[in-house]
Amino acid sequence: MPSQQDSATVRAVCVLKGGENNTIQGVLHFAQMIGMNQMKITGEIQGLPIDRKYSIHVHEFGDLTNGPVSTGNRFNPEKQVSNTSKDQTSYVGDEFGNLQVNQEGLAKIDVIDKRLTLFGPSSIIGRSVVVIDEKEEELTRVETEENKGSTTAGTNRLAVGVIGICQ
Repeated sequence: MPSQQDSATVRAVCVLKGGENNTIQGVLHFAQMIGMNQMKITGEIQGLPIDRKYSIHVHEFGDLTNGPVSTGNRFNPEKQVSNTSKDQTSYVGDEFGNLQVNQEGLAKIDVIDKRLTLFGPSSIIGRSVVVIDEKEEELTRVETEENKGSTTAGTNRLAVGVIGICQ
């Protein structure tokens, strides 16, 4: 965990890979100034099929021992409940929004987020970023007492990477 005395801005990076033969690849950069409640997230993901809708989420674990399946559910430190994919309630880990993919299969990310953080118990460092096929996600929505509104770890997880601290 970064110390707030290290520098004025803390940075993290996530290298994404997935798809058949790792055809989906990308890099996301996270930057948060100490004392600020907002984070700048930039990056690109390439190799995405152009005929689908995608979203990108932070998941609970940075565990890739079983690929995207072992990343757990969406990161939800506030324990919010969402019953359907069309629900207005969003988890902290849902802050990226939908990806816009161009005709070459490239999606660019450039957002300012006010809920994700690189500090404290809700830090996203060491967690994972997962690219989700939204069409598949709608079909895999489940609800249990333990984790209402989560998704199953099915084929909808197309690419994944772990968020790590960087210079």
